[in-house]
Amino acid sequence: MNPGPFPISSVLFFYTFFAVLIIFLMYGLWEAYMEKLRALPNPLSATLVGIPESINLFDTVHATLRVKNCGKISLKKIRVMCGNSWTFPLKPEDYQDILIKLDTSYAGKHQITAHINCRQWELRIFCWYHVFQRIISQKEKYLRILGLRPGATRKEIRRARNKLAKMYHPDTGAGHEEKMKEINEAYKQLMSS
Repeated sequence: MNPGPFPISSVLFFYTFFAVLIIFLMYGLWEAYMEKLRALPNPLSATLVGIPESINLFDTVHATLRVKNCGKISLKKIRVMCGNSWTFPLKPEDYQDILIKLDTSYAGKHQITAHINCRQWELRIFCWYHVFQRIISQKEKYLRILGLRPGATRKEIRRARNKLAKMYHPDTGAGHEEKMKEINEAYKQLMSS
């Protein structure tokens, strides 16, 4: 029997050589593409906006983390980690505002850390803020109980007390007795001053 012009071993060698050549070629193209991506400038920018200079203990304060796409290509999946996690797309020169609640549960120095990434680009943002313990007067305490600001008129005090009395009257629900006593005491003290 004649094995033919090409033995099986030479055909296998040819296909194996061809497969290895294709793999090396694809790897070279992949490396060239990744090098091109690494050479692109980072299109992401981020800033923290709206942090007040003075934050008092137990105040409700929010800051805004603004993430912007400064590049020329659309970014499909930007991930932001800052306490919670967000994922969103951004078109060129567009931005996304993320509302962040600041921790004011204790006085002292606090830090905000945000981690932003998309593809091979990554940003880390650090910001420090200080929470102060402010001593408030009795009048300010009574105004806060009624939900009013300093300088409220007698008419506004009466209106606020009546609104809260409808909400916290002991007949409307159990456990409102203490809250109603607090509201009445604040009303009495503010009206007498």
